Amino acid sequence: IKNFIDASQNLDINSLIFISSVDVYDNKENTQLTEESFLFPSNPYAISKICSEEMLKSAFKEGILTILRLPGAYGPNDQFQSIVGGFINSINRKEVITLKNQGRQLRDYVFVNDIGDIILELLKKPQEGIFNLSTGSSLELISIINLISKFLDKESIIEGSLEKSKEYNLRISNKKLADIFTNFSFTSMELGIKKYIQGINSNEKK
Repeated sequence: IKNFIDASQNLDINSLIFISSVDVYDNKENTQLTEESFLFPSNPYAISKICSEEMLKSAFKEGILTILRLPGAYGPNDQFQSIVGGFINSINRKEVITLKNQGRQLRDYVFVNDIGDIILELLKKPQEGIFNLSTGSSLELISIINLISKFLDKESIIEGSLEKSKEYNLRISNKKLADIFTNFSFTSMELGIKKYIQGINSNEKK
């Protein structure tokens, strides 16, 4: 980020969009996260994101900086590296999926096409500030797995984890962004998973 800032000082920039993460928030209270939620970056990745945000805010004060805080993303061609992709791969391969808390923890993942589409909207209509980029609708992990099983038409093999650890829900408000782009609709988890699996099937046929 420092190298980017140094290299861009003499450039005429109309819009600068930085992809950050909802990992910067303190999520211990299990409340819905808004852009005003307390920050508590608890791992090196989150620390790098909040430091980058602050460096960019100090360097660009002309109202051109947009910070998008994302949860996990998923979609075709992610090589099964996302959480959703990992579940799809495991169910396809008849591998055991280990879940804590019976998979009841809530998660909000964004379909990859939505990220590109909202960035295009921001390039056409730049916005200064910090915005959560999420669907605004969370599902339990077990519900996500059940959707994948339905679209793959394959049973999932699930076992409980004996590891004892606190599992936090992830509920993220996208109201601030939705109020600006009123005609933009995020892809539901159900439709996103369906598109992901259709993409896999198309590639296999090729």
